[in-house]
Amino acid sequence: MKAAALSGQWYTDAEELEVKVLGGGKQMPPAVGLQEMQKLVERKRELAEKLMVQYAREYDTVRRGKGDLKLLEMSQSLVHQLTRLLPDRKLKSLIQRPLDKLPETKDGYSLLLFWHWEDCLKQRYEKFVMSLEDAVKDMLPNLKDKAMKTVFILLKSKSEQERRLLTALVNKLGDPERKAASSAAYLLTCLLSAHPNMKMVVIDEVDSFLFRPHVGLRAKYQAVNFLSQILLTHKGDGPKIAKRLVDVYIALFKVLMSSSSVTKGDTNSKHGKKSGENGKTKGRKNKVNDSNPQGNHEVDPSAGSDLEMDSRILSALLTGVNRALPYVASSEVDDIVEVQTPILFRLVHSENFNVGVQALMLLYQISTKNQIASDRFYRALYAKLLSPAAVTFIK
Repeated sequence: MKAAALSGQWYTDAEELEVKVLGGGKQMPPAVGLQEMQKLVERKRELAEKLMVQYAREYDTVRRGKGDLKLLEMSQSLVHQLTRLLPDRKLKSLIQRPLDKLPETKDGYSLLLFWHWEDCLKQRYEKFVMSLEDAVKDMLPNLKDKAMKTVFILLKSKSEQERRLLTALVNKLGDPERKAASSAAYLLTCLLSAHPNMKMVVIDEVDSFLFRPHVGLRAKYQAVNFLSQILLTHKGDGPKIAKRLVDVYIALFKVLMSSSSVTKGDTNSKHGKKSGENGKTKGRKNKVNDSNPQGNHEVDPSAGSDLEMDSRILSALLTGVNRALPYVASSEVDDIVEVQTPILFRLVHSENFNVGVQALMLLYQISTKNQIASDRFYRALYAKLLSPAAVTFIK
């Protein structure tokens, strides 16, 4: 093997040598027991390490003085070097190779060296990704931002460790710093622009993120906003992707409605407690006497912001459904209409005017697509137009 064989695009030479040594057919690992396989891997690894020492000595002799071994100080240079080393396919470990078919010849040893190099590269790259996972959680904004951009570049360039990198980037939608969360949404949008075929994979990952425990309302809002910006089409898998988005929106909507009902019930039960010997109810009509600083009524200071964020999420969900529904196949829309229409009519009568308007827009979208103009829809529409909030509402 030449001294420069493992620098640059080594995988091209490795593929050519593999065809030369083993032939062009698909090669499978040896069908042996686990212990025997482990012993075989260890023997080949020891041999490969000896070959690697000899190769490194020859490489250092050839390259000394040419400046190729200087330390990479800039992260961009490191990422560029990584993307050059990684093939377009996923890396393989030694245990995935047909080690039992490897001949003890010069070409066989060279191929073993390539395989060992790939095995080492896979392990090193995994450690690098683990470091990136820690870096994107760092408190320093600059380091966190650089780590996120590095994750994006690696995701965009190569498929190795794709799942872990994607999870790390999607998790940043829940970053407490708004700038970092917005940056994560932007990078994910750029990723889908470069690789449209990854839409379903990204949607599945965001779906998993949305329904994890302890994910806050702001993180959910950021994730829904990102999903609603995904470009849709009628071609190819476009209708399936649109249907998947609608399913995510509706599932999250049901969770939010359920949690809101529980919260409302808890609040009512607190205000409904009896007080004093006469058995009168505290907080009649849930009113608080602001003029009495010594009053027994306590108001959660975060309640207003939570209600506002809840309304923003509902509005974003309805906007997303409105955008995705026209791309769903007609046969799939019928099922959505039958199940979800009653819930949407409940939303029309929401105290938040914007949420009610969004629900009406969605109901109109459904009725237009299915050529159904119900009296119930028009009654709800006129009731909303005649409400006092319609006079002052501006959008």
